[in-house]
Amino acid sequence: MPILTLHGGADRVVFAQSSEGLEEHFTAFYRRVVLDGIGHFPTREASDQVPRLLAAFLDSHGKR
Repeated sequence: MPILTLHGGADRVVFAQSSEGLEEHFTAFYRRVVLDGIGHFPTREASDQVPRLLAAFLDSHGKR
């Protein structure tokens, strides 16, 4: 299963570094996107970016 991780670069609850270097733990495609200036709630704080990133990811993996 392809994985997309969207992480807020300014998240003070779960630091963006916590999602670095995890590719080896997944057998399928893994993509990590750090959203600069975004905190713990990317869907609220980057409501314009998140749907575009998700749609592009789903399109590129034939899931939509």
